[in-house]
Amino acid sequence: MEIPNHLANKLISFNNQPSAWWIGVMAEYMLGNDNLSRIVQDAMRTMPFSSPVVGVHVRRTDKIGREAKFHALEEYMNHVAGWYSAYEAVNGRVERKVYLASDSVKVLHEAEQKYPEYAFLFNETITKYSTNEKTRTSTKMALDGIVRDTVLLSRCDYLVCTMSSNVCRLAYELMHVHHGDAFNRVVSVDVDWFYSSIIYTAMLPHIYPVQREISFKLDSK
Repeated sequence: MEIPNHLANKLISFNNQPSAWWIGVMAEYMLGNDNLSRIVQDAMRTMPFSSPVVGVHVRRTDKIGREAKFHALEEYMNHVAGWYSAYEAVNGRVERKVYLASDSVKVLHEAEQKYPEYAFLFNETITKYSTNEKTRTSTKMALDGIVRDTVLLSRCDYLVCTMSSNVCRLAYELMHVHHGDAFNRVVSVDVDWFYSSIIYTAMLPHIYPVQREISFKLDSK
């Protein structure tokens, strides 16, 4: 989690989690900016990948029980619904798009069945390769799919995932490079891992003279 000493003051001046920004910069350099841009452009040609869109990464298969606890899809979608409600309160009604990345085809189908009011964007063919334990790390398509999902998640307006996942963390770190400071653009359903960003920002002022109710105003910044 270290950052270069000679850059520390500058990084802290514009970013709430400078170590995430620094890792994101290094990752983008290694992946190649041109490659990342090509991935995003290809996605935009094959699906309506445009703002506003919320990224959701649901890890299943070998992770559950070994590295992390099971989290139901509803836990992720509650955060998605909350983000869109806040966004629409300011910007009006929009199509609720969700870029859904997972290593389980069942998750993709479950999302479409349970949440028909959302437009889910995903690549089912690549997900099938990720679901199979034999092809997950041995085929080019599966590995390309992991890179593609990570990059597209990082280009979303908001990200819901588990910070215990390497894909989630890398997507969040790349987000900092794309947005400058992505501290308030992510929520982890297993909060206690790595980066913690549970800070709430008022979208609208609220004054109500009811006992024990909290009033608040917009940040002047």
